Amino acid sequence: MAKIHLTVATPEKGLLTEEVDEVILPGRLGEFGVLQGHTTFLAELGTGRLLARKGTSTIEHQLSGGFAEVCNDRVT
Repeated sequence: MAKIHLTVATPEKGLLTEEVDEVILPGRLGEFGVLQGHTTFLAELGTGRLLARKGTSTIEHQLSGGFAEVCNDRVT
């Protein structure tokens, strides 16, 4: 199965770069998920948890705003 390239960064530095199977993000208007092959879009993020599934493990980070860009099996 193809993977999603996930990058989490702040203006100061990169925090995470992983190849994952699924990403769930806290959008300003509600939570949304991204799988391989998702359409391209830009979303404003709210406060909440970023969850990234990688096989049977889950990566979790707390977010407090920002933006998510989804394009070509990449989430930044």
